[in-house]
Amino acid sequence: MRLKNSFLCLLIVVVMALVLGKTTVQAETVDQRPVMLVYDSKNIANHGDLNLDRCQRLLASLGLPVETIPLSHYQANTLKDGQYQGVITMVNWGQSRNRNQAFERDRTAFKGIKLHIGPGLQADERQGLGGTFKTLVHQQLSGHQGRAVQPLSTNQLLLVNVKHAANALSVGWLTSQNHPGTTYSFGVKVANNGFLPELSSDGLAITLAGQLITKLFKVPTRLQSPLLTITGITPYTKSRDLSRLIKQLSSRGTPFALSITSVDRNTDLKAFHRYTEVLRLAEKAGGLIFLRPPIETGTQRLNEKKLRSVFQTELTSLGADRVIPAGISAPGYWNRSERRQKAVLSRASHVILLPDQSQRLEELPVEPEPAVTNSHRFKAGLIGIPLASLDTVAYRSKIKFVQPTALLVKMPESRTKVDQLVQHLQDSKLQWFDPVRNHLKTTVKVGSVLYGYHSGQYFLNHEPITDLDASRKASSRNDDRITQTSWLNRVIQWQSRMLLWLLSFLGLILAILLLIGWRVYQRKFMRSDVKKGGINHFK
Repeated sequence: MRLKNSFLCLLIVVVMALVLGKTTVQAETVDQRPVMLVYDSKNIANHGDLNLDRCQRLLASLGLPVETIPLSHYQANTLKDGQYQGVITMVNWGQSRNRNQAFERDRTAFKGIKLHIGPGLQADERQGLGGTFKTLVHQQLSGHQGRAVQPLSTNQLLLVNVKHAANALSVGWLTSQNHPGTTYSFGVKVANNGFLPELSSDGLAITLAGQLITKLFKVPTRLQSPLLTITGITPYTKSRDLSRLIKQLSSRGTPFALSITSVDRNTDLKAFHRYTEVLRLAEKAGGLIFLRPPIETGTQRLNEKKLRSVFQTELTSLGADRVIPAGISAPGYWNRSERRQKAVLSRASHVILLPDQSQRLEELPVEPEPAVTNSHRFKAGLIGIPLASLDTVAYRSKIKFVQPTALLVKMPESRTKVDQLVQHLQDSKLQWFDPVRNHLKTTVKVGSVLYGYHSGQYFLNHEPITDLDASRKASSRNDDRITQTSWLNRVIQWQSRMLLWLLSFLGLILAILLLIGWRVYQRKFMRSDVKKGGINHFK
């Protein structure tokens, strides 16, 4: 009897383990299908291209692969159940009235997730969302997320959900100064359908959009603090200002990251070693280094092989001086370029996606993007948001970040501005992401070299790096030898110059003597010949 009971207990345990194990595996399974993002126009005149870039980077930070298609390029039967987990319709130009009947038919038949951003809701979308919508004209609105409040930067046409369906879920809300006491839902979710009035540059609007997208696409997330990231750091940045900023952040216990650029040439010069010395100071202060890839200027566009080679050289040169990048930082358009994805972005587990630069209406892009682009999926992508976009938020400390976020601050250009920035960060009262406390683990692989970071410890090919200054000590010995060699070279150069001056002086004296001799010859011999010739003539 006891044996039978023991067997039954063991059988129950095994069954439960199998069920729990299966459940765990299913929970960890991530939908690999892309999200189709269809937009009507880039509307560069009103910076609609930046709204599109912002949406793409937000989706990438949430681990959603994106296929972006202009509405005019959509082909019938492209959007099919099973191939895409969802479709996002983004209207950047409400007055354009661009329509594509094939896309609207396919979207109506599509059974997956549907999200609309902006004005221009079509009949099939209104039916899925239910409720009542209204266009607000020239009203000063404020977005709310709990106690956090921020005035919207746009006060023109805005489509809002006035009355939502009974089964709708609201994410954030809007209030109007024109009608105090009246509230509107910011984001709305009804089953598999979602709506956002806009995706502007306002920091709070971006976080609310992230909240809605995570609920709509069932993205497993948790609240997390933003990563303070200092951008615009180059080998030409003033070392004193950067050192001062690092020391002040460290003394206040503020975790931070640096987005840096490097060079692939002249890495044996003292100037480069001084640059890496300051970067090591940041590493020892707990700061992370994110390497920004080579900047392609003018008409120079490196192919994939050359781009990979330049990036590998930069990374190796930094690693030789014990500057170990924890990840890569790059503008959003890098993640829409296949050659840039393969050559650089795919090498890192953690990537900060920086905002694209605003494009002028009259200027043509040097390298036009293809009509259809695919955004790469990272182990951890962070959307870069300027810290200034949160300056108008009341109760900033109450903002809830569900997507991995890097708050960007440009490197100050003077000592005074460094002090002002540190004070501004102190006043913001934001809780910053701490890579040590949060047990951050990253990798960057290039060629046969694997750089790693885990909770404050750096690794090279899985071996811990115990002394970040080891390469600098060897470099210092080399610098001493270089100094001695340079002194000897200067002596040799001085002797060579003296010899050159001496030879020049002797040459000048010889030239003068030749000139004097020629004149003496003329006076003594040529005149006598003339006289002799004259006597013979008279004879």
